[in-house]
Amino acid sequence: MSETESLKILGRVRRSEGVLVLDNVLSGFEAAFCGTTLTAVLEAGSTGKFLVDADGETREMQAVPGPCTLFHGTAGHHRVRIVKTAGTNFGKLYFRADVRTDGEFLPSSEASCRILFLGDSITAGCGAAGTCAEPLQTLENTDATRAFAYLAAQALGADLTVLALESVCVSDTAPCARDFLTRYSPADETPYLPQPDEADLIVLALGENDMWHATSPDFPAYSVDRFRRDYAELLIKLKTYYPNADMVCMYGMMPASSTEEADAAVAQAIAESGQARVVRLRLAPDTRGGNFHPCAEAHRGFAAALVARIREIQTDKGDIL
Repeated sequence: MSETESLKILGRVRRSEGVLVLDNVLSGFEAAFCGTTLTAVLEAGSTGKFLVDADGETREMQAVPGPCTLFHGTAGHHRVRIVKTAGTNFGKLYFRADVRTDGEFLPSSEASCRILFLGDSITAGCGAAGTCAEPLQTLENTDATRAFAYLAAQALGADLTVLALESVCVSDTAPCARDFLTRYSPADETPYLPQPDEADLIVLALGENDMWHATSPDFPAYSVDRFRRDYAELLIKLKTYYPNADMVCMYGMMPASSTEEADAAVAQAIAESGQARVVRLRLAPDTRGGNFHPCAEAHRGFAAALVARIREIQTDKGDIL
């Protein structure tokens, strides 16, 4: 098994001339091997940080171009997973695809299911590693591995793809969340063709920025009615690309999307979309993290609620995770 064939790609990753381009938050790769070391090379231009999960032991690494040791330990079977912990606004990681071990690569394990998360700064982990005493988003207080999407996927043993961007709306921004479906990442306009088998479940974690736009005098051209229509259209589009996927509409994690008006708009959008396999998950807002976003504790609660909702869906279908 060659080095390239041995890697399990995590999330939506673009390959370019022997390089894995990690732009999406929580994108990365996994290698299973029998040996003592695993090494990789970061190309010039790599910025940001990434998490190395080696047999369940995690450590954070800064992106420094050049050779890097991802694992060094006793001889045996190991699994190492690398994920980008910050969003597209903190740059890309460029890993050479020829990740190497001194031993033998093994097949990677299969996940219980595949979840596609479509979201904004909350999903991207903005402020999850900080407190509200830090009024601005920074690389230091941003960590998507402390946010609900990663935590829920870990609890379910699921593979995840996250398409998320700070300040994004369903349609009232450029780019908008709708655009993410057919490009490699919010910042990479390289065309991407969604495949029906990429997602067993979709978590739509949008609405915070939309409801802010809809209720603020700073955005007079937008309205709650417009948000409702945009949301319904996105549900229809998602079903077109992923006809067999169930959907969870998750909102309320910050103040603008936690209102009764927001709840009614999402409920009406679901009804207007005509999609049957869509459920809502309304949560309580939290602003205790950096940049007044949800803190790590709140994200753990969001993840637990999402896991419970997903288990209900799977139980109803007869598939117990």
